[in-house]
Amino acid sequence: MAEPRQAPITLIQQSHATTGGAPIDAQCPACSLHELVPIHLKQEADGQWRQLPPSRPGSEASLTIDACPVCFGVWFDQDEIDALGDVDIDPAFLKTMVGRSANRMCPRGHGFMNEHVIPDLLKSPIDRCPVCRGLWLDGDERYTLAKSSTRTGQTDRKVELAKRGLIWAAQILTQLPVEVENPARGTPWVIYALIAVLVGTYIASVYGIVYARDFALVAGALRGDPALIYTLFSHIFFHADWFHLLGNLYFLYVFGDNVEHIYGRRRFLVLFFGAGLVGGIFELFLTKSTATPVIGASGAIAAVMAAYLWIYPKAKLLQVVPILYIQLTIPAWVYVGIWVIFQAVMGFFSDAMGMAWFSHLFGFACGLAMTPWVLGRRRDEVAAKVRFRSARSIFGERLAKRAPAQQPSAQHMPTNHAIPGVPPTAPRPDPNSPAGAPRGGAAGATVAAAAAAAARVTASQRPSSFTQAGAPRTRGQGFARSHGPRAAPQRDENEGSSER
Repeated sequence: MAEPRQAPITLIQQSHATTGGAPIDAQCPACSLHELVPIHLKQEADGQWRQLPPSRPGSEASLTIDACPVCFGVWFDQDEIDALGDVDIDPAFLKTMVGRSANRMCPRGHGFMNEHVIPDLLKSPIDRCPVCRGLWLDGDERYTLAKSSTRTGQTDRKVELAKRGLIWAAQILTQLPVEVENPARGTPWVIYALIAVLVGTYIASVYGIVYARDFALVAGALRGDPALIYTLFSHIFFHADWFHLLGNLYFLYVFGDNVEHIYGRRRFLVLFFGAGLVGGIFELFLTKSTATPVIGASGAIAAVMAAYLWIYPKAKLLQVVPILYIQLTIPAWVYVGIWVIFQAVMGFFSDAMGMAWFSHLFGFACGLAMTPWVLGRRRDEVAAKVRFRSARSIFGERLAKRAPAQQPSAQHMPTNHAIPGVPPTAPRPDPNSPAGAPRGGAAGATVAAAAAAAARVTASQRPSSFTQAGAPRTRGQGFARSHGPRAAPQRDENEGSSER
């Protein structure tokens, strides 16, 4: 049976397409929240791939790949895949082609990519450009294929166990969560400034320079004296004791550094102080403890947690289960979800005092309400400064999420549906033919090798500064690739032809 034709290539960006080996100037195909940045890798004597620190020149690299520092997705050009594996993956991927467009654009500007399935390795499809044959791995796909390539996985096993033991002991005492693999990108100057201000005001209150009670929100007093309206804002800066202060600062730092990167400095300040103000207003009208002074930045920090939840719902946290003292790795949405439910139950169905439950809840709601708008603005800002935009930026949210992957079968063959603006999908290969979908095999081995080469993409990609959009400009005029620039990739006879 003849090989099926690939989906035609859209003309949207094709006239400006670049070839493998040239620097990429493209928006992330998956999250659209950042431009792809070059990551320089060096293969060491033991065969392991290590990421070079930013201080090392790219000319020392054995290989340069391109990654998104927000969702951790990685783009491999065909020549980069060849450098990492000892087999040609093209025949296998042609056999595993899913009969629909991936709804994502090739970062090289060749139009829509196709979805491919390697059932033994991944539940979700991998995206591949039918023209340049580059490969896109989502962040979770990369972790699934090569957990040993992450920052935690590359650590010596004994050292890692010792670190986990120390974290476990600290968590028994504090019950605080610890991020597993979601490092900060750049220097969170706003977070540092807020920490300095909050520590400074607390020290000033301890030494009697200012009195926290004068700036606390007291619902009953404010209802009777509108002149105290300033306390809706001023209560954010003061804390009751060191435990209160350090707990809030911990959550601000753990969740805030990542959020600041996406929001940008000014918008992050609006989120922080706006949510603190909103939380104070709802605490004023809903609290049952009208005579209790309310101080602390918890409402503002709850908004930061909400933004983190929206942006990184799958981020992993270490948490010790109370009483059982078992350390679990849980996604952020589980931890934050339990926290929100607890706040709601205590606020609406309990008479417990001493906590500003409604400030927490409605500060959190403020963060949830603001984050989608900020992400939309962020994507527009990134799209405006790159050469090749993502499908989401071009077509909107209708192409934002892929449908669940379906394994081809002889009994069920999906029908192609035309989507305006999206290239028509290719027919699904006959699974009974010699071109039927393989189970892993050489393609799986090479993709796993490619994923391993992403090594510590998340560990040390720390741009030096933020822009307003929070997007560091790290790309130079070019970067060295040890294997040299390649000519424009030639498609073989099995590849689909583009329509111009």
